[in-house]
Amino acid sequence: MEEKGFNPTPGPWEVYCDEQGFMVTAPVPVTQIQLPVCEMCGFLRGTEANARLIAAAPDLFGALLNLMEWVRLDMMETQREGQSHLAKACDEGDKAIAKARGQE
Repeated sequence: MEEKGFNPTPGPWEVYCDEQGFMVTAPVPVTQIQLPVCEMCGFLRGTEANARLIAAAPDLFGALLNLMEWVRLDMMETQREGQSHLAKACDEGDKAIAKARGQE
């Protein structure tokens, strides 16, 4: 996942809730400290779901990178006809990866 100029806080990220809202945190290596990644104040509808989606970002990003690599390898090895749905999915994955990296 590492690339020049793209160095996100490593996961796993976790969600904590207090009286002010939700906080997404990441562990600091070799300590018991949790580093804040994102704070979401309040308890509006969807706030907890949004916090959990943000916390899943490192796992989702890593899974997408792996999936894209496997799909492309399979497409090259099999060279089957009718794989336009896989090519379209790869294009959508590329767009999501570019957005995460600030390259959109």
